[in-house]
Amino acid sequence: MTNYLIRRGFQMVLVVLLATIAIYLLLNAVPGGPLSGLNLAADAKDRLSPEDIARIEATLGL
Repeated sequence: MTNYLIRRGFQMVLVVLLATIAIYLLLNAVPGGPLSGLNLAADAKDRLSPEDIARIEATLGL
């Protein structure tokens, strides 16, 4: 039983590690920057101006 628990614990850690790496790589492979999705709002009043985007990028260090 102990061997089973050790094996399952190792598999759990491995799956979490691989999932984390896969998600990180997928998020970085997407074209555009992290703020590109902010201007997808349907209403023009909800969209950010280029100055707002530049200010946010400067604040976040992007």
